[in-house]
Amino acid sequence: MDYAPDRDTDKPAGQREVHRVLEDTHTLTGRRKSDPVHTLRRILVHSTSNARGRQAARANRLARATEDLNKVQRGAGSHSYPTAEKITARIGVIARTRRVTDCLRTTITADEAGRPVLDWHFDQDALDAQEATDGWYALLTNLSPSRPPPRKYCCATRARPWSNAAATTSKAHSRSHRSSSSTTGASPLSSP
Repeated sequence: MDYAPDRDTDKPAGQREVHRVLEDTHTLTGRRKSDPVHTLRRILVHSTSNARGRQAARANRLARATEDLNKVQRGAGSHSYPTAEKITARIGVIARTRRVTDCLRTTITADEAGRPVLDWHFDQDALDAQEATDGWYALLTNLSPSRPPPRKYCCATRARPWSNAAATTSKAHSRSHRSSSSTTGASPLSSP
C-alpha cells in the first residue's frame, strides 16, 4: 500500500512503516432469528509499527510477570506463602494484573518437608499464537465493494483532515455544552 506516515517520510524505504491490506466480506448475525443479517465489507490491515508496539508491550508484560513470579517462587513455603492456596491466590493476582493468564502455566508441588514448591513457565505455543496476530486489525464498513478500493479507504482513514487534538477539543466542547458535535470539512471518502 502506498502510504507512509508523516513521521516516516524522511526515513529510507527499508525503515518505513509498512502496511499490508486484505479484503473480504463479513456477515454479522444477531442473537435472535428475527434480527437482521448484515453483510459488511471487511478490510484487514497489517501495520509493522503496530506489530512492533504489541511485541514490546508483550515483552514488558512477560518481564514484569517473570519478576513477580520469581519472588513468589523464592518465597514459597516461607511465612509469606506458607500454603499452596496462598501461592495460587497470588499467582491469580499476578496473572490478571500482568495480563498473562492465557500463557502462564504453573504447578505447585510439595518438597520432602511438606512445604509448597512453585514451578512455572510461559506456554510458547500461546505466545506464538499471540505473535501471529501482532499488527493486524480489521476495518468494517458498509460501503459497497466498488468504492473506494481498500488502499484508498485505509489511506483516507489514516490521513484525516482533522487532528486528534481537534477531535479531543470537539469532544470536550460537546460534553461541556451538551450539544452535538459537528465535523467541519469534507469527509475523506466523499470524493469520487
